[in-house]
Amino acid sequence: MNETGNMSECIERFHSNELDKEDLIRFLYRLEKDPIMRREVLLDKELNVIFSDENLLELSEKLQRIREKYLPGRNNWEPFLIAASVIFLFTFGILMLIVEKNIVKSPNDQPVTERYSEKIKKIFCPIGQPIS
Repeated sequence: MNETGNMSECIERFHSNELDKEDLIRFLYRLEKDPIMRREVLLDKELNVIFSDENLLELSEKLQRIREKYLPGRNNWEPFLIAASVIFLFTFGILMLIVEKNIVKSPNDQPVTERYSEKIKKIFCPIGQPIS
């Protein structure tokens, strides 16, 4: 096994028991020292199991067909995001209408905008400028 050889090629040969004794010893030594290679070997092993299981492949294909049939080209979250946006805009519009029409009154029958207008002017007007 060449040190410059392709790692995935070596892993495939390892899983198919095609490595000779010397290459196997080198491969196992590298496997022991290299955590990235260990992850690659485990991933390749799991993928081989998945691709060799015909029932799992059939199930995956059925799920893909169902997903394409009922959600062609759509993101699963798209309808929920649209509904949330509409609800938010509707609620915000109602709140703005309430504030604009001064529907909410203070205990002294003073509109909310008048009650808080002095506080708002103090917060947002620069110091030293006349309040109009």
